[in-house]
Amino acid sequence: MQPTNKRLIEYFQDAVKEYGNKRYLFDEVSEYSYGEAYNEAIAVANELYGFGIKECSLVALRTTRSIDSEIILTALQFLGATVALFDPHSDIEESVKQNAFNPQYTISNEESSRDIAANGGWIVKCDSGQIYGLEVSRTPRKENLAFPAQTDVKSPAVIIFTSGSTGRSKGVVLTQYSYMNHVRHFCNEVIYDKDDIAIMVLPLNHVFGFSVVYTWFYSGCEIFFPKSTNPDYVADCIEKYKITRLDGVPSYALLMCEKKQKNSLGLKSLRSSLMGGAPLSPEQFGYIEKTLGIDIEPVYGMTECIAITAAGKRASFEKRASGVGNFLAMCEGKILADGEICVKAPSVMWGYWNDAKTTAEVVDADGFLHTGDLGYLDNDGYLHVSGRKKDIIICNGTNISAIEVENKILGLKGIKDVAVFGLPDRIRGEIPVAAIVYRQGANISYEELQDMLCTVLNNLEIPKKIMILPELPLTSSGKKDKQTLKKKFE
Repeated sequence: MQPTNKRLIEYFQDAVKEYGNKRYLFDEVSEYSYGEAYNEAIAVANELYGFGIKECSLVALRTTRSIDSEIILTALQFLGATVALFDPHSDIEESVKQNAFNPQYTISNEESSRDIAANGGWIVKCDSGQIYGLEVSRTPRKENLAFPAQTDVKSPAVIIFTSGSTGRSKGVVLTQYSYMNHVRHFCNEVIYDKDDIAIMVLPLNHVFGFSVVYTWFYSGCEIFFPKSTNPDYVADCIEKYKITRLDGVPSYALLMCEKKQKNSLGLKSLRSSLMGGAPLSPEQFGYIEKTLGIDIEPVYGMTECIAITAAGKRASFEKRASGVGNFLAMCEGKILADGEICVKAPSVMWGYWNDAKTTAEVVDADGFLHTGDLGYLDNDGYLHVSGRKKDIIICNGTNISAIEVENKILGLKGIKDVAVFGLPDRIRGEIPVAAIVYRQGANISYEELQDMLCTVLNNLEIPKKIMILPELPLTSSGKKDKQTLKKKFE
């Protein structure tokens, strides 16, 4: 399958022809068919164009996990604007400053802004000081295009700031060319059912949430936006709305497993889950599949290249539990001598926002993205991710993979979660340390834990410092927040 230069608006027009009146987006109070969502996005785009937003305009969007955000984002993409997606849990103006992004327009629905919005709901602030009210209609409007729809699909379209779990956040720039070609190729290799009803529990301002929405759209799925991601509430919604897909990160799936077992929930409508964004041990993999009664489809990707590998439902349990799938057909992958995974694909980022130097360090002259991840290919070409280059702990001159140590510890009875990383040591260079979470009801003394660790780890791998925590801190994208944990050990 060759890459295409189709614009997002053209994909939507195709979807309307194919799915028309089929339900597309819905929440507890509203729903939009494919045709209605397209019409409302056009109407919102017309309004935004009237405010002065056009192709290449720089826009900061408070990206809530909601139908409103999805329609506004789609409208901005129809216009060809460059949209930076900001975490709705942070003050958008502070986030804009913190990430050195200088927008011409800021779109927000923060409580503090609503009293000055002309129409309630959302406000659009211009850098000139002008303020406009914006509202996504609950009765979708049908309007003709009032703006030119000739977007350059290879120009900056979306900026997603990395979570910064291992350091400073960077603004990753994606284009309509990169993210929609990812969607086309991904859906050609991963199985979706036309009657799938997906629930959106991922943040829309991160690449996983951003990409699955357009993947579901391209596949003709229905998408439910719950008002809360509290596991108890989500479980009720799965039952009520007959949800079939729970795509997300391992940490959330493990929470759902606990809720199902504790409350004896059915969740019988669930069938599948794309799972990625963080490592998952074989033991955790099997536990989630068995407890939730789903087929997990592992995926591996990153903000800089939305998807690199995938494993569909047809792969055996052993394959899916131990690796992350084969390289997607659109991806040219290779493993360097030091084990680093590199990939070249239409979905590789345009670059880092206003950071040509770092971009050149990550994407080489031949167009290969150096992922910073370590891995290997088995005899079937199946990729196994063994760790991060920066997650390598060098102790007494020996490389220790933090992820491999974590997976060994997770195999021990009574261990729910663990994060392993290195701390500086004057004599040995670095020493491994661990933050460990026990399963509910596990009564393990420190001495017993040390004995257990000695059964699966060699002397260099055994953590020299251990902290027992009730839960691990997570970044907003659901990854283990090792930066915060390191501060706890200081």
